[in-house]
Amino acid sequence: MDFTPQTTLTIREQQYTFVPSTWSPDKVFADRSGGRATIYKLYCQVTDTYHALKVFKPSLTNAYDSTNFAFLQARLPQMRHFGWVSQRMLLTAHDDAVLIADYPQFANAILMPWFDLLKLDDIRGRILNGSLTITLQKSQHFAQIIAHALAELEQHEIAHGDIASTNVLFDWTHDKIYIIDIEDMYHAALPRPASIAKGSGTPGYRFDSAYTSWSPYADRFAGAIIICEVLSLVNPECNEISAEESYFTQDDLNIRYSEDCDRYRVLYRAVSNQHAQLSQLLHYVWNETSLSNLPSLSTWADTLGRPATYEDLYPQQHAEPALVDATSMDTHAVVERAAIEAVDHPLPIHNASVPLHHVKETGADNANIMDVAGRKTRARTQYRVVQTDTILQRMITYCSTLYTSFITRQSFWVGKKRPSKRSQHDRVRRVISQYIAKQPTQKLDQ
Repeated sequence: MDFTPQTTLTIREQQYTFVPSTWSPDKVFADRSGGRATIYKLYCQVTDTYHALKVFKPSLTNAYDSTNFAFLQARLPQMRHFGWVSQRMLLTAHDDAVLIADYPQFANAILMPWFDLLKLDDIRGRILNGSLTITLQKSQHFAQIIAHALAELEQHEIAHGDIASTNVLFDWTHDKIYIIDIEDMYHAALPRPASIAKGSGTPGYRFDSAYTSWSPYADRFAGAIIICEVLSLVNPECNEISAEESYFTQDDLNIRYSEDCDRYRVLYRAVSNQHAQLSQLLHYVWNETSLSNLPSLSTWADTLGRPATYEDLYPQQHAEPALVDATSMDTHAVVERAAIEAVDHPLPIHNASVPLHHVKETGADNANIMDVAGRKTRARTQYRVVQTDTILQRMITYCSTLYTSFITRQSFWVGKKRPSKRSQHDRVRRVISQYIAKQPTQKLDQ
């Protein structure tokens, strides 16, 4: 059905009208560039606010059901960088029966805030035409914010899956960023969406041709690339040779192990001029052949540091973690497995307290690390990798939630020997002590 600017929608007792297209005032604004959905721009006169109505293609209507939506609505607003998610609304036959009876295509559509903000290619274009200026401090500020937002997701074992210039919006006035297009986020507790396949992600940010976004490590490559892109905004040469919506083309990324890339050399030089450790992280990311071996996003966040205004821009949320349903689980097995496996098999995270250039002092030949011809790099073995706050935070969450769940569930202990509270505390204290004993002394955020 075609809509007009005069079409009125009643959604949860609020009336919305379609915003007309900029190019054709008799038609409505409808963005189909993403391929999977049409995004309409709506206006609510009562609240004087604009909204985005994301209507999925018929083949994907059932891909975003209330279960996935509720999971993300419960998790994301608790985080510093995703408070806006609480304003989203899923249209369902149960809650919006009259609306969906009139417009069946709105089933499982999502109503959310409209962000009239800049994308990365907009910023680069304005810098090139002289309508926008950027300072080193500004570019580093936005790089820090992006790194901390993605690190926060990874610490909660969530991956966006499609980090790209089109999905990171910049509030230039208030120095904030918004990460959008969150419907396909990864978490082990969620079913894999039918829309995700090999080759998913945005060209210019895909790790390789076989990349799939359904992975806990999905953001490590694209996140590193976009952080460095933002840092490079102050470099005129990077702006000149940038591709269109992204700095790299997908061809640049596909051949990076076997051929030189001019864009990479220019970007590496630009990042190196700002921060030696970051340039070595970039080199490692560019040459690594395994997505799971890439430095964590916490590594990037720790290396970049936080902007001075971080706490004011993104105050800490204080939401209680949801308790897990542990009726059929063994408390000893779960707590010890979560903690001991975290110690014995940490995710590959570089220790930011050890300068990356220190690898030369540990016996690595710097020429080997920087050798462009040896694209299948040996650098991975030269990095000291330790787990920082990610696993510690995970263990603390496991211990607190599992302790509450198990100790308060009388039904779990029927026919079993129930350990004392003192025994539980001793077990938790022991596994955390084992973890700490294996780690280098360092300052932890958590």
